[in-house]
Amino acid sequence: LVALLGGAWWALASTGVSGVDPGRPIPNLVLPDLAGRPESLGAFRGRPLVVRFSSVACQLCSDDWGQLAAYQAGSDGRFQIVAIELGASAAVVRDTLAGRSIPIPVLIDSREASYRAFGLHGLPSYAFVAADGRLVALVAATNRATELSPADWSYYLGRMLAGR
Repeated sequence: LVALLGGAWWALASTGVSGVDPGRPIPNLVLPDLAGRPESLGAFRGRPLVVRFSSVACQLCSDDWGQLAAYQAGSDGRFQIVAIELGASAAVVRDTLAGRSIPIPVLIDSREASYRAFGLHGLPSYAFVAADGRLVALVAATNRATELSPADWSYYLGRMLAGR
């Protein structure tokens, strides 16, 4: 099943997607959180934002929750990280995260609307968004061991915080 879902992600990445270009506003998607409450990406406007796209079904994605928590804790309130879990129900994601303390909002996108809206080309991916809601960079991780490397995080966080 996992191999089949991994192949589905590749097929989805190969299809036509709309996407958003750097310098343009990100889509104001409304997705449910783990409790089923609707959450709008627009609600985070006014503060720099990192949106991490992944899936509990992604066989190539590593377990990056600790890394996300560490970067959020080290942000000193300068930015917010939001995780979007694609292709799985809230129940499946809750079961996967059971027993963990996740200090960031986790949104559920079981229909992959964010994948198409952002024009993603693989998972995991990260959108670095300036405080005014403009996309600074959309990055697909290539290092399975650590997702984005510390140098990548530093570079893209710096650009995001500078708004460029």
